Amino acid sequence: MKKHRICMAPFTEVEISEEGNVNCCCSSYTNEYFFGNIYEDSFDEIWNGEKAKAFRQDIIDGKYTYCNRDICNFGRLRPVKYPPSIEAPYPRFVTIAYDRTCNLMCTTCRDHLIRQSKFSEEELNENVDKFYLPICQNAREVILNSIGECLISKHSRRLIKKAAEKYPNLKFNIMTNGVACNRIVMEQLGLMDKISTLQVSIHAATEETYNKITRTGNFKYVMKNLKWISEQHKKRIFPIVLINFVVHSLNYKEMIAFVQLAQELDVLASFWELQKWSGETEMLHDYEKYTVFDKNHPEYNDFLEILKDPIFRDSDHCVLNSLFKTLRKEAISQ
Repeated sequence: MKKHRICMAPFTEVEISEEGNVNCCCSSYTNEYFFGNIYEDSFDEIWNGEKAKAFRQDIIDGKYTYCNRDICNFGRLRPVKYPPSIEAPYPRFVTIAYDRTCNLMCTTCRDHLIRQSKFSEEELNENVDKFYLPICQNAREVILNSIGECLISKHSRRLIKKAAEKYPNLKFNIMTNGVACNRIVMEQLGLMDKISTLQVSIHAATEETYNKITRTGNFKYVMKNLKWISEQHKKRIFPIVLINFVVHSLNYKEMIAFVQLAQELDVLASFWELQKWSGETEMLHDYEKYTVFDKNHPEYNDFLEILKDPIFRDSDHCVLNSLFKTLRKEAISQ
């Protein structure tokens, strides 16, 4: 029987936003289409509610009506013999993205430091048992934090510890800026044997550019932590390690050096383009000024020249998103 390829995200994944909105992936990928809100209805009602089932049926029909094809790389496409049921079991992959607490104020994200108030933190802590832990009951992996720094936030650290203790087989996909990612913190949180993927967002290969982007980071300290992370990766304690690089006009000239850094550490360099995420920053306000990957940008041809470098063929140490793969092919064929 012929197999069909469909996106499995709405059948196996859930993402909880800062506002409590329930989705199967990043809301920008689904044009802000939500299944519901966990502060208004129970997760059971939402996960197999009418909006969720309508989304899944649309995927089965191959329409992808609710999906933003311009930015989604369809990385969850899987071959299936038979279409899955529109009523899905509890998700296997849970993304928790509601805690914006962070020790950095990267130009791509925010123009000021964000700390949860004591009241907000207490309220969030009460919600851990009520809302978030039950969703993880059948999960294989929890993914956090794409909008803050989970190794700094007291609340996120509490969530990690409680989830690790309650569900001992649960694995974690952690996105961090690396400042607090060291042995002491990882052991305190009980994560040394529970990491499936570790993503360290750096966005630069030199201290000068790193300081321009993060503004409050510590490049030398992050590099020290990365060497330790690399050692754990080589021991298979951290099975998958990526260093992340959001490309824009301030840093694109360091893309080659960034892959070289990944080669030295024996990890993966992951590249994707600056997008109009939520938040008010000077960079997002003047978005077109920084989109060097856009053909109308004055440095677009310089960007293409960088993409031609054969170092980007090193699949063991480099991952380009779908846009950059396409642009690289076009650049090489010119």
